[in-house]
Amino acid sequence: MKTHNTTIPTIYVGTYHKYNCGSIDGRWIDLDDFIDKQDFLTACTKLHKDEADPELMFQDWEGIPEAFIGESYIDDSFWEYMEADGDQAAKAAFISCYGSWDADKFEEAFQGEYENELEFTYQLIDDVGMLTNLPEELQRYFDYEAFNRDLFLSDYIFFDGYIFRADM
Repeated sequence: MKTHNTTIPTIYVGTYHKYNCGSIDGRWIDLDDFIDKQDFLTACTKLHKDEADPELMFQDWEGIPEAFIGESYIDDSFWEYMEADGDQAAKAAFISCYGSWDADKFEEAFQGEYENELEFTYQLIDDVGMLTNLPEELQRYFDYEAFNRDLFLSDYIFFDGYIFRADM
């Protein structure tokens, strides 16, 4: 059996007929080898050419958010998701936060990868120059932790190391 790269979205493709006959005969297929869903399905049909009309069964998968796949289907929008700019893990975190994929919303909402919420808050305060006009003696009294709590109550989401705007 071929070993597969877990960073590349892959599916183990068998058929319901083989499964019902007691076989899990199939193969891991790397999805980044295909330009669209039809190209992928054509390859799956060729893989199971020993059946007249193979009913494909996706028996296992890796690197594919649950929103796009089930045992008997892969969503058309998966290929749009794959083509969109951004780290795969960040895109998967976006889906976990918002429940679906939208490339434009992802681009608007994504703020970056951070160790924690407070790291983002320090960076945000620095980037916008929030304390720049305050004398240094007063800057040290700013309560970063309280400001951080307020930011993440309604304005931002921290999920799996990624920050997103919450108002999407």
